Amino acid sequence: MDRNLNPAVILHLSDTHRTAEEQVSNAELLQYLTRDIRGYTAQGIPTPNIVLISGDITQRAEVAEYTEAEELITGLLAELKLSKDHLILVPGNHDVHWPNAEKTMKVGAGTTTFQKEVAFKAGPLTLHFEDEAAFQERLENFRNFYSRVKGRDYPKLRAGSFTLDDFPNLGLTVVGLSSVDRVHQHYRIRSGNRVVTKRGALTQARVHDIAQCNQDLVDGGRLERLE
Repeated sequence: MDRNLNPAVILHLSDTHRTAEEQVSNAELLQYLTRDIRGYTAQGIPTPNIVLISGDITQRAEVAEYTEAEELITGLLAELKLSKDHLILVPGNHDVHWPNAEKTMKVGAGTTTFQKEVAFKAGPLTLHFEDEAAFQERLENFRNFYSRVKGRDYPKLRAGSFTLDDFPNLGLTVVGLSSVDRVHQHYRIRSGNRVVTKRGALTQARVHDIAQCNQDLVDGGRLERLE
């Protein structure tokens, strides 16, 4: 390990479940977080230089909830004097907007391989999505939020739905593998998000390994830690 690299100090938040009618305001949350961070700093713990939020950013993935979450995140980054490049976001099952998805559902098991793969039982009916574009409507609100907060697009293809955040000055690459692929209550296979950290250079071969790992998640397989 290069001893000249700066240490990576990660502030990891999860399950913020922001809603527009939230009883605990963003101002209160920021106050508590700031107090804790300053307290740790006084004890000699470095100030975080990466903010990682790993899922369930909102409660129901409504547009207003993402606005609430954006306000919280913007305030936190400002407090830490960090740019959006030092923010990592991974969606959770509460960040899937099912009302959007339900508009695109069709009755029946479908005929194509894709349609059969994402079909599920809902009471006496079997429902499916026409194609991947229809299926991805589930994350449209999250994608719009991600683009605003991160300044880049979130992947649309199922097998490519992972993010790479590289921090060369920290000698760190963070891979966010999102497996909110089939997380509706009707799907037999349910899985959560994964965050994998890796020290060292990010090679093209490594990206291929990551993509394969993500495909395994989409296929319902188990994720093994990248070493």
